[in-house]
Amino acid sequence: MLGKEYYVEKLKVYIGDNDNENTIITKGITFFEPVVLLCNKELSAGDTIILENEGDFFAEKN
Repeated sequence: MLGKEYYVEKLKVYIGDNDNENTIITKGITFFEPVVLLCNKELSAGDTIILENEGDFFAEKN
């Protein structure tokens, strides 16, 4: 009804340089892998989410 469901997974990442505003993740996330940036509720591993901008991450099937 609301779209495809995805599940939250906690990943270990490796941090490079950072400053007061930005942090470089050097390893642990692949290019175009969906990442939760903001949430108005508490998230835990295994929780169900719906991507707001799914087309940015996955090629559409024709």
